[in-house]
Amino acid sequence: MLKWAPYPFLRITLISILGIIFGRYFQIELPLVIPIALSCGFALAHLFRNKCPKLLPSSLAWVALFCSFFYHFQTNQKQMEQHALPKLPNNSIYFAEIIQKPIKKKRISALAEFTRIYHNHNWIPTNTKVMLSFDTSNAIKYGDQFLISGTPKRIKKPHEPWAFNYQQFMAEKGVYYQHFINNQDFRSYTQDCKPSISNWAIQQQQNAIAILKKFLTNKETLAISQALTLGEKSQLQQTTRKLFSDVGIIHVLAVSGLHVGIIYLILQTIASILLNNRRAWAAIICLIGIWIYAAITGFSPSVSRSCLMFSFIIIAKGTKRQSHIINSIAASAWFLLVYQPNYLFDIGFQFSYLAVLGIILIQPIIANIYLPKNLVLSYFWGLFTVSIAAQLAVGGLSIYYFESFPTYFFVSNLVAVPIAFITLILNLMLILIGYLAQFWEMASWLGDKLAWLVEFILSGLIYFCEVIASWPMANLSISFDSWYTPLLIYVLLIGWISLCYLKRKWCLKLIVVSLFGLVVVNFLSFKSQTTNQMVICKAGILQIEDQTIRAVSLTNKKFPQETILKHYRCNHWHKINHSKLKEWNEIKFFTGQNQLFALSNKKLPKSIYHKPIDYILVNSPFEIEIEKLKWSKPETTFISLKHQKNRCRLLASRAKALNLKYHCIVEHGIITITKN
Repeated sequence: MLKWAPYPFLRITLISILGIIFGRYFQIELPLVIPIALSCGFALAHLFRNKCPKLLPSSLAWVALFCSFFYHFQTNQKQMEQHALPKLPNNSIYFAEIIQKPIKKKRISALAEFTRIYHNHNWIPTNTKVMLSFDTSNAIKYGDQFLISGTPKRIKKPHEPWAFNYQQFMAEKGVYYQHFINNQDFRSYTQDCKPSISNWAIQQQQNAIAILKKFLTNKETLAISQALTLGEKSQLQQTTRKLFSDVGIIHVLAVSGLHVGIIYLILQTIASILLNNRRAWAAIICLIGIWIYAAITGFSPSVSRSCLMFSFIIIAKGTKRQSHIINSIAASAWFLLVYQPNYLFDIGFQFSYLAVLGIILIQPIIANIYLPKNLVLSYFWGLFTVSIAAQLAVGGLSIYYFESFPTYFFVSNLVAVPIAFITLILNLMLILIGYLAQFWEMASWLGDKLAWLVEFILSGLIYFCEVIASWPMANLSISFDSWYTPLLIYVLLIGWISLCYLKRKWCLKLIVVSLFGLVVVNFLSFKSQTTNQMVICKAGILQIEDQTIRAVSLTNKKFPQETILKHYRCNHWHKINHSKLKEWNEIKFFTGQNQLFALSNKKLPKSIYHKPIDYILVNSPFEIEIEKLKWSKPETTFISLKHQKNRCRLLASRAKALNLKYHCIVEHGIITITKN
């Protein structure tokens, strides 16, 4: 039977997470939440009164914790949303400071904090985070301060349902504004950074990157080394990212728990040999070591999170406390959620903790299936079971977020994880040699030899990934219609793990219920799926029918073909060249009593003024003789692609006067026409 006493932080963390989730998805006031939570607590105590007579006091404590985190999350959200810039005229002046390491691609992107606004001859204090995008060749770094003119714009939701929701992504980080800046829009105020741990850490990361650049000459292996060792991914090519993602080893390029775990393993081994198993001193050395590593990665969120997790584990071991590792992990998660409850909805946070829990809970179950006697076979069997356990833990979320699944992940991880281990050690040795080069003459020679070895190993890894990616069905496109499916998958997983450890009847019931729920959800999803519809977006027209998408491109924008196919779960893409269409062409995608769709490239021809038309798409910036269509059907909808916002508003008012509907793709987003 499961005993909760050894896991106090697990209970605390689970209830806190529940409070945060309710705070996010149920926008109700705390005075209404308290009686509901109390009622649930009393009901729980009454239901289990025979088995747990002392459950009532615990239930009241759980209710208090639940309400505290419910209130904590909602208060935190309100505080972030209140950091909004006041409505000011254009060309105001702002005082900004860069608070995150800039990323340089075509433009330089940097997160800044606006602290003051100059308006009406006064400086108005504010505290607003803004994502800046500089169109400049000047070097911009952490801690720089600027005077910026212009007006930041609120980040908008994407018009297309298949597009990445950048607004939501930045809102999770408390950022609601962005500002595109040209050379004439800003002036450096000072570049003397204030002394801080963050500034020192970023400087150490830059020094380490400079050392790697000195020794590694191949651009591709250099980019992989920077990502694998220091978390610097800005130089990674998109093809490399996709290749590693397709074979299921993208986690190797994201410095996180795997890399911190390797550092901890090395330090623990060295400390146990040198200090003769003195736990306290070994713990101190391990703590200092992993946080120094966090510093040379610039204290990136993923590394800092992993270091905090391992810190709790190291402290528990160093103090000889009989604490289960799950309790230490839960404690680290709880403290992070106290600091920032929005971390719960961060993909990196979810993947880190799920992967670690999967390795702790699932790996022993799989490992016990077969116990090899050969040491080499035992090592690879251990790697295989760890890979399977981690993938089972994060697989549901991975499909939900990225709509793909690497089929041969277990093969690629057998090679990638040992290579990551070796490469990380070699790169850290290179960085150390780079610091010693000014004192030791042989350091440069040794560094060159190590650099050749690193490039050879990483070139082999790239070739291996290319071979795996060429195998049939190496990456499957899978998507979930809603969050119900991954939730039920994790309920099923919890039921299976509980059954393996506890062997209780309720575990089997939980498995059956979750399986039944998955069948019902997928059946309803299949029934509600619309196969015949037309979507009009900025790029043109999409006709979706029988797992096939016919795409008519009407503007210079390109369709993201792969993303759209995944979103609508279609297999075939057929492109139609719009130049082959007539100047005026009624495209009867839906015939009979269903919708009729009409297309115009210039002024509306006189031949259609008396026709009852359902939808008219205007793909032209020219004047539209909208009044001549007053004989059309009352429910006729005008759709325009190329008109500017002012022209759209004018056409909308004219259409309203004629009792006609009007939809501007530029201003209102896509429109979907479904077959009756």
